[in-house]
Amino acid sequence: MIDSFLFLTPLLVLGIIALLGFVGCDRVWGFEHIPDPLPPPTGLTATGYDGFVVVSWDNYNNASGYNLKRGTATGTYPMTYNINAPDTAYPDMAVTNGTEYFYVLTALVDSRESDTSDEVNATPAPPPPTFTPFVTSVTLGTFQNQLSGWAGMVIQVGPNPLTVKMLGRYFGTGNTNPHDVKIFDPAANADVVRVTVDVPSGTVGKFTYTTLATPVVLNAGFTYYVVSLELIGADHLYIPDTTVQTTSAATVMSAVTGSGQDIYTPTDGPGHTWGPVDFQY
Repeated sequence: MIDSFLFLTPLLVLGIIALLGFVGCDRVWGFEHIPDPLPPPTGLTATGYDGFVVVSWDNYNNASGYNLKRGTATGTYPMTYNINAPDTAYPDMAVTNGTEYFYVLTALVDSRESDTSDEVNATPAPPPPTFTPFVTSVTLGTFQNQLSGWAGMVIQVGPNPLTVKMLGRYFGTGNTNPHDVKIFDPAANADVVRVTVDVPSGTVGKFTYTTLATPVVLNAGFTYYVVSLELIGADHLYIPDTTVQTTSAATVMSAVTGSGQDIYTPTDGPGHTWGPVDFQY
C-alpha cells in the first residue's frame, strides 16, 4: 500500500504541474497561474498648442486599445480617454491655455491592461505675437568699442502713425552684455520708451529684441532717435559706415550719437546707423 502511494505521488505532482502550464488555464485545483505583466507603452510625448494638446506614442503590438490618463498635477490622473487601436495619437481639446497637463498611457491586450508608461506633460498656449521688423537687412561696417553714450539712427515716421512693440540691438561676435535701448523724442527732449535688451541671449549676427510692456505710438511725420547705450572699452558695436535697408513705415535719415545729457549729433547720411539697432511694429 505504501509502495503504491510512493509510486503514484510523483505522477500526481507531474500531472498537476502539466495542468498549471496548460495554455488558457489560470486556475487548476486551487492553484492560480498569474501571467507576467505586460510592459508599458513607449514613446509617449505631449505637445501644447493654442487650445489643445497632441499626445502621441509608439504602436503597441497586439493592442486592442489604449487608456490615456490625464491630470493637472503630477502622479494624479482623474480623467481617462479610451482610444481604439491602431490610433497612436490623440488631440486633447478639453484643455485651458496656460494650464499644465500630465499624461500617462496603458495598452489593452485582450482583457489585460499593461503597466503604466512614463509621465509626460505639456502646457497649451497661444503662439507668441508676431510683429514686423523695421530693418529688413544690414550691411555691416567697422566693428569697434571706442564710444560711450547713446548711438543709433534717426528715423522720420511715414504718413501714418507707427505703433512700436519691440526694441532690439544687433548681436555682434563677442558681445557679452545687455544694452539699454530707447526711443528719444528730440522735439520734446524726452524719452518715449526705454528697455533693457539681453543681447547675448539671442543669436550672433541677428537682432535680439525686448517686447515693450506697453506699445508706444510714434506720430506721423515726426522725427525720433532709436539708440542703444554703449560703453567705451566694453562690447563692440558697428560704426556708421553701417547701413540698413528698411520697410516704408519710416525713413532712416542718418546715424546719431548722444551723451547722457541727451545732447545728440546726427552723423553720416540717409540709411546709416550705429549699432545697429531696430524696432518691430
